[in-house]
Amino acid sequence: MNAVIINEFGPASVLTYVECPKPAISIGEVLIRTMYTSVNFADIKNRTGNKAKANFPMVLGLDVASEIEEVFDDSSKFKKDCVFAFPKNGAYAQYNLEIVWYSGPH
Repeated sequence: MNAVIINEFGPASVLTYVECPKPAISIGEVLIRTMYTSVNFADIKNRTGNKAKANFPMVLGLDVASEIEEVFDDSSKFKKDCVFAFPKNGAYAQYNLEIVWYSGPH
């Protein structure tokens, strides 16, 4: 999968486009495929070191509009539903692990 990471705090030039492993789901999780994300002022503060703790490499981003790509239990009613999420490991990634809070129509 693809992601945008930083390895140090700084200006926009520290953003790096990388290939990384696709997350593996476990019990209680779903894999979501990012369709849309945003750049918020908080993302800029995180990138420059004004808000985030240094845990590099870091994927920035707070929110995503996504589609559930994979569920742990194939019988889940949520597979392929569209969701809005706040990924704990950053939104600037092609895939994220999440727990479904809201599932809406396509």
